[in-house]
Amino acid sequence: EGALAIAAQQQLSLITVDIMLPGMDGWEFLSRLRSVPAASRVPVVIISIAADQKKGFALGAAAVMQKPISRRALYQALVDLGLCPAAGTERTLKVLLVDDDPKAVELLALRFAGLATTLDRAYGGREAIEAVERSRPDLIVLDLMMPEVSGFDVVEALRVDADTAR
Repeated sequence: EGALAIAAQQQLSLITVDIMLPGMDGWEFLSRLRSVPAASRVPVVIISIAADQKKGFALGAAAVMQKPISRRALYQALVDLGLCPAAGTERTLKVLLVDDDPKAVELLALRFAGLATTLDRAYGGREAIEAVERSRPDLIVLDLMMPEVSGFDVVEALRVDADTAR
């Protein structure tokens, strides 16, 4: 339900979804997402142990990936969707990784190593907002559940500023 609300309010470039979710599973989420006008053209990538390509594509997923996914497979899916530069191109990809847990940030950094030309790190919501104001990333990987300034607060702060809304 929370993800549907965010999709209706935020301008998104990509949605990833697991199928095995409590309450509303990923299949129902995909079905309901297509009725959200703001998200009707946002590519959705299913990343799940219960990935079913036929059903995923029938419900409008842009890609269906079986967990566990490799860094290369994730990168290729982002390239195929036009959200990440292909290897060997001159286009750059600057990624901001945000989590209040430094170990989680470093695990993400390992996953993005070689995919991004620049990896920036922020260890909390306030630090993330400041990092975006200093230097605009192409992609933000953001933990939503953080103390003090949550990921939701970060998204809201970036959305209200015309310079950071996209």
